[in-house]
Amino acid sequence: MTRVGTAGIERAPENLFQDPVLRAEWDERAVAAPGGDMHQGSAFAADRMRRGIRVVPLYVDGAPLLVTVRRLPILGLGIASISRGPAVKADVAPEELVQIPELLRRVAHWLRREEGVVELRVDPWAQESASLRDAWSAAGFSPCEESFFSRHSMWIRASAVRGQSEEALFAQVNATKRNEVSAARRAGVSVRRLEAPDVVLLANVADIVNETAVRRGFATIDPARTLPTWSDLMRAGQMEVWLAELPDGTLAAVETALRWRPSSRGRGAALAMDVDQSGAHRGEDCGPRRR
Repeated sequence: MTRVGTAGIERAPENLFQDPVLRAEWDERAVAAPGGDMHQGSAFAADRMRRGIRVVPLYVDGAPLLVTVRRLPILGLGIASISRGPAVKADVAPEELVQIPELLRRVAHWLRREEGVVELRVDPWAQESASLRDAWSAAGFSPCEESFFSRHSMWIRASAVRGQSEEALFAQVNATKRNEVSAARRAGVSVRRLEAPDVVLLANVADIVNETAVRRGFATIDPARTLPTWSDLMRAGQMEVWLAELPDGTLAAVETALRWRPSSRGRGAALAMDVDQSGAHRGEDCGPRRR
């Protein structure tokens, strides 16, 4: 690796996501380790690259940080996005949280110099507080529209703990859901986990997802882009697919679960920084945040 400047920011090796050993080491630190997040992993990086988005894996003060850059159609400039992860921690003490904006200010200036980035967006998933808001403002960030997630995303808080019985978990579900589960059992519906990527089954899953999306007015997915990402996530242990089948083998329903992604409850807003030609920053409101 080559250190650029003296800010403690390094590029990861160019062959990071091609070398299986380096890729596994990155995922172990960026995804599986405490504070990790699947949107910092190699599977997500591959998805972004398939969509024509540049990925810039860095080490910031030794911690892995995946940056995605959307190129603008002028002068090679770009807009960068960062999600939470080992370098941008969410579940740390307040005194550590308030240091994140300054760290990202350094990253923003590095990206301006090395990648032509004119705006940095970050979704830190950190609990809001007056001191943290002041720190973001002092570093040049301001509230911004959601950078990463569709308004149709659904988040389910998993309440099960290791060793908990099926009966105990079932008791936590409301009466309506318990009745639906009981009716499915009586109808002979069985549920199984898809142990490895299966192109045919995943295509069927995509069909069900899109049929549901059309019926409920959600955004549809592009199977040509999404299926490779699902396969990558499954192979990396970052996604699970569960199939509900009728007695004759007909696929009745599916459930996909992403791992290493925390609940969105109580998190702070997305933020952005505009970085000018000199590397200085100016905090400008980039619009109201949609919910």
